[in-house]
Amino acid sequence: MPAPSPPPPPPAPPAATRPIAASGRLGLFAAFVPASLLEAWALSLAPGAFSLLDWAGIAGLHLAAAATLPLAGRAVRREQVARRYYYNLSGLFILFIPVLGLLGAFLALGLSNVLQRPRGLAAEFERKVFMRKADLLAVRADDLKGFLAEEVGVEPIRDILGGHDVDLKRGAVTLLRNLGTPEAVKMLRLCLTDAALEVRYSAHSALTVIEEGHTRRMAEAKERAEAGEPGGHKALGLACLAYATSGLPEEALAVHYLRSAREALETAREEAAREEGGDPDLDLRLGEIALRADDRTAAAAAFGRVPPEAPQHFEALLGLCRLHFEDRDYAALARDVARLRELPPPPAAHPLGPVYGFWTGQ
Repeated sequence: MPAPSPPPPPPAPPAATRPIAASGRLGLFAAFVPASLLEAWALSLAPGAFSLLDWAGIAGLHLAAAATLPLAGRAVRREQVARRYYYNLSGLFILFIPVLGLLGAFLALGLSNVLQRPRGLAAEFERKVFMRKADLLAVRADDLKGFLAEEVGVEPIRDILGGHDVDLKRGAVTLLRNLGTPEAVKMLRLCLTDAALEVRYSAHSALTVIEEGHTRRMAEAKERAEAGEPGGHKALGLACLAYATSGLPEEALAVHYLRSAREALETAREEAAREEGGDPDLDLRLGEIALRADDRTAAAAAFGRVPPEAPQHFEALLGLCRLHFEDRDYAALARDVARLRELPPPPAAHPLGPVYGFWTGQ
């Protein structure tokens, strides 16, 4: 079911979370105060200056005023080093244009914060990242996940994570955390080596939250399975499979959880065969696990058990196509592709649509 459109975000993010923080602007404008006092002092001494020593003192005051802003820029945090540009530029204005340079730099920076508006994909992404918390809570969890899955596919997440805006990068990490897919985990792992401490901490926290979610779901499913609840073993197998393929565990641990998933799903399949006559989804998942474990005979058997009338038959045929292609069994692959072409094509938004197009287009 396609996710409904999320509530429209506010026209501007809250003042406390804007990427260009109010405290940063105040720090820049505060640096103009001592510069203005020094420049005013030099200007007041000019009418009474007669000797070379008087003019040297005035020149010293002017140089001190010009140096005040670049020196204040040294206090900017390392991850926001790009903001030092404004301090240095203002110092150059003051140095080469006495009095008027100070006034012009102050007015230019002040008006730029009022009149300048960001544009482009990054600005649109920023607007979505800093949505009001109330608006986010108004969307159901499953709808939000669908919305994020769609947005991450079109927004320049990789470009933002490779940039220098710490606030935008933290917003991207938050989106990846909420998404929680293997691709999101892979990108979060890359953020662990980011130059900014805040981004590294956010990425580590996001990975911890995702892993805790998997651990909690596996523990709850295990309790259901041990209590003998209907569907308990299937839930345990799917939870172990999701964790094993999430990109979080190391290779040896992923193999262990794949084995646990296979055992739980085999038990669930036996229960379903006794009570319901079979569950095609279990055969499909067992085929995927066997393919990952390189047990090609078991994978072919599991995919082959999915009946043609089952909704999972489409994915089972895709699994067989991959299996026979890797085995270089081109005769079997041709038969699978012919069967695949007999099925109605998937919707345009189906995640396996490109795979279907690849096989049926050969």
